[in-house]
Amino acid sequence: SRVIAWRCNAIDIFTPSNDPHPPKKRVSNSWVVPPQDTETNITFEVKKVAFGHRKWFAIGPDSRLYWIELTQFPGRYWDNNPPPDDEVLYLWKPVPGTTNLKIIDVDSGTNHSGFVTDTGDVYTWGDPSHGCLGHGSNNINVVEPKRVQYFVDNGMKAVAIGCGGYVSWSGGFTIVLLDDNRLFYCGRLGNGLAHQLVPTQVIVPNRLILSISAGEDWAGIVTCRNTKQEEEEKEKEQEQQEEKENERKLKEEKEEQERKNEEGVLPSFIYRLAEKLSISDKDKDVN
Repeated sequence: SRVIAWRCNAIDIFTPSNDPHPPKKRVSNSWVVPPQDTETNITFEVKKVAFGHRKWFAIGPDSRLYWIELTQFPGRYWDNNPPPDDEVLYLWKPVPGTTNLKIIDVDSGTNHSGFVTDTGDVYTWGDPSHGCLGHGSNNINVVEPKRVQYFVDNGMKAVAIGCGGYVSWSGGFTIVLLDDNRLFYCGRLGNGLAHQLVPTQVIVPNRLILSISAGEDWAGIVTCRNTKQEEEEKEKEQEQQEEKENERKLKEEKEEQERKNEEGVLPSFIYRLAEKLSISDKDKDVN
């Protein structure tokens, strides 16, 4: 259950100062990070990991959320020398404000992060630029996980989350998948789009969303045919056809009955008239 992380970084190499485009070389670093709880020093089983620009996350036993803040170690993760093993070993810490929560999904962008609990609640925190946190503001920093009230007020339950954007372009966003297959986003995703300070639905017609993902300047989803929805639509269409057929039959039966009633009016009238005129029974037989 170890976490293996790596990166590839371009650094300057020695070149004459008059070179306007100095060559660069690629330097790769990798680390094996044993999941060990800083508070208890007990190694835990990792259920899921997420990697942000400055934070790593891991969901551990009992759905508890841990993180590594790379900014705790200035110079260590941003130069070309990996930290010693004993320094890496004790980096995992429980995320503040999550003690009584059970987390099922987590993601992290450049300056904001978010997770989903087993009750379907969505929590976000960090830099609120572009409204990416979904709390209705783009200028109030959130230092600890805060529940997104929009989903609570509308009785919505989430199952997955993605956080992206904001490194090298003017954007930052969060996408959320609900248990009823609806997809929402907040923030700014794509040039020219207005900032969404609260979650807004993204229409994905007739497709079942299997997973979602968010990157620096893109978002993606994996879908398949929504066979359940197709069957429901087919059943609905069949019910509508049956309803129309029943209406047609009722109309025909009504017209037939009205025709029979009209045919029975004339003989009845003649019979009554014959009685008044005392015509014999033989003459009454109009059939």
